[in-house]
Amino acid sequence: MTDENQSLPPPDALLMELVHGYMVSKALQAAAEIGIADLLAESPKTAEDLARATSTNPSALFRLLRALASRGIFRQNESGCFENTPLSEPMRSDSPDSVRDYLTYTPHDGNIRAWMRFMSVLETGEPAFVAANGCDLWEYLRRRPDTGEQFNRAMTAHVSPVS
Repeated sequence: MTDENQSLPPPDALLMELVHGYMVSKALQAAAEIGIADLLAESPKTAEDLARATSTNPSALFRLLRALASRGIFRQNESGCFENTPLSEPMRSDSPDSVRDYLTYTPHDGNIRAWMRFMSVLETGEPAFVAANGCDLWEYLRRRPDTGEQFNRAMTAHVSPVS
């Protein structure tokens, strides 16, 4: 008989990993917004090459790529170049299973601000989005057309075809 939990990290380590979820979410959002997976579609590239292509700071981008590589989202090969993994392939805009739009929309600042007020929701039962952003989600999206477009693309990409 084998123990199902044997491959899991100890509970304290797992909880410490889970609490960093918001950081991973924002890191995924950034990588999706600047199109890293698309840029790596043809061949591995250095952080410097990717920084030039995305007009980002090479050192900051290198740290982002290393952080995501530590989660298996990208891989740094023996020559120091980064490449896609099975986890980053759905981040490509041309992937039939693309989640790029969902990754750019979901951790938008309005959602993050609302989640920062989660204790208030537990105490009062009142939704946090309006208190955090001064308007409901629909008004927020109207005021921020780019985020509204991300929302529309994210939702459209996840509509299941009806047979």
